[in-house]
Amino acid sequence: MSDEYGIERRTIDELAARYALEPELRDLYVEGIRDRRIYLQYLNDLGHRDVTVFPIDSIEVSRHTVESYGLGEGNRNRVIALAIELDSRFSFELPRVRCIVDSDFDFILNSFTALKYLLYTDYTSVDIYTCEKSFFIDGPLLDLGLNDEDVDKIFSWLMPILKDLFVIRTANQLLGLGMSILWLTRCCSIVESGVDFDRPDFVGRCLQSNGKTNEQARFESTCTELGTIQLDDERKVIHSDDYLELVGWYLHHRYHWRGYRRGERSILGVLDSALNSEALSQHRLFARLSEIYT
Repeated sequence: MSDEYGIERRTIDELAARYALEPELRDLYVEGIRDRRIYLQYLNDLGHRDVTVFPIDSIEVSRHTVESYGLGEGNRNRVIALAIELDSRFSFELPRVRCIVDSDFDFILNSFTALKYLLYTDYTSVDIYTCEKSFFIDGPLLDLGLNDEDVDKIFSWLMPILKDLFVIRTANQLLGLGMSILWLTRCCSIVESGVDFDRPDFVGRCLQSNGKTNEQARFESTCTELGTIQLDDERKVIHSDDYLELVGWYLHHRYHWRGYRRGERSILGVLDSALNSEALSQHRLFARLSEIYT
């Protein structure tokens, strides 16, 4: 049976049988359709057109299999479970088979799982590869007339807010509160010095709307502890939803960019259109993919 992209849906047992017969197959497993498009385009641009990129929905990874490894729900954990299965089923190496997942909270929590067939994004998610000055100065945002100084200022104003939001999300994850995080721009305003983020109001709204006001002391204590963690790159502490929302909102209100819609990842397509193999090759993950599939 094939999915809408013409990719045959297989069980893990079928994959194991396939690789036992053809260990040199060139396959890549990713979380979703958008990830598939980005990685496939990159590999095609490099001339590696014989690599098949599979979204994890094309593989039957059962809930039982995922839970047996102590993993929760979601495509990311299904990809990790598949990587574990591949690692455990073969005594020989599959040199051209890999799985890729977003790093998510692993940088700040130092919770990476080292597996032979598993690769992680260099930053929290594949979206964050667009968090570079060149994407705001050249290409589809050229009409805004941004220069180096403008983008430096934008980043200096927005990055501390984005880290704050990431700490809040991480505390929510770590404490298992299961809160739905509100759109952060409800608590943002543009001021002469840049952007003002009313963090106390935002946290209070999140706790109240999720019925977790009794957790405020524990939550704030965890946020304070997480906030002291220093990483070598700010892009390792940015959640893609916050990044896309805040950047789109700011460009709309400060530079009159008309593509912004609250609650939508409207700027994502704009930034994605500027992604190219040359830019991506500068990052460790994509350089590694080039090595693996060459």
